[in-house]
Amino acid sequence: MLDFVEVSVEDTGPGISAEDIDKLFVKFQRIPQKLDAAKVKGTGLGLAITKEIVEAHSGRIWIESEQGSGAKFFFTLPVYDEEFFFVEYLDKQIVKASDTKGNVCLLAFDLASIMGFKQRFTPAQFEAVVEQLYKTAKENIRRPTDLVVRQKSKNRILIAADADKAGAAVLIERIVKDLSKKKIKDKDDRQISVAIRAVPLFFPNDGSIAVDLLKKLDMPLGG
Repeated sequence: MLDFVEVSVEDTGPGISAEDIDKLFVKFQRIPQKLDAAKVKGTGLGLAITKEIVEAHSGRIWIESEQGSGAKFFFTLPVYDEEFFFVEYLDKQIVKASDTKGNVCLLAFDLASIMGFKQRFTPAQFEAVVEQLYKTAKENIRRPTDLVVRQKSKNRILIAADADKAGAAVLIERIVKDLSKKKIKDKDDRQISVAIRAVPLFFPNDGSIAVDLLKKLDMPLGG
């Protein structure tokens, strides 16, 4: 569940009647005033555009007012949550690929034998290894539409990529090869090689929405 931030702005103007409030969010709609009409300026686009922007970011906007007593404008926006917005972004890429017959791939990287790794590292070192995997993934994506996030609850790196099976294999190879060049030491100051597990999933064969693809990551191998 997302948390939201609420912002409000209040004025001391002439106010808005209840029947006119909804009209404020309609393009080119200017509310007739009972005061001096010459003082009413603008094209009637501002609030309509604002509503579109707020709702495009999963927020809400509304007004509380009475004629003659000013108005209070409210809007909410979700607090940024990287994993939530990754799912939303992946779904948008799936819709786009469905329309254009394009490719969408979900790539997941995590540390192989993760419990063994945790025993060999201090908590800070383990965090640094996962962060290094995240940075390596970001350095190796090529398309501007590819997105990398760190799924912190799983110590996993996720990539939404515009790639078919061949393209996904190349991307995995680049990341694994690049990570192998990094100098990573354990808590005894011994340099070790980090083994990672890479799982590629594809739309539509492995799932038709982001949640379906993500659920497959937690299935037993071969499940």
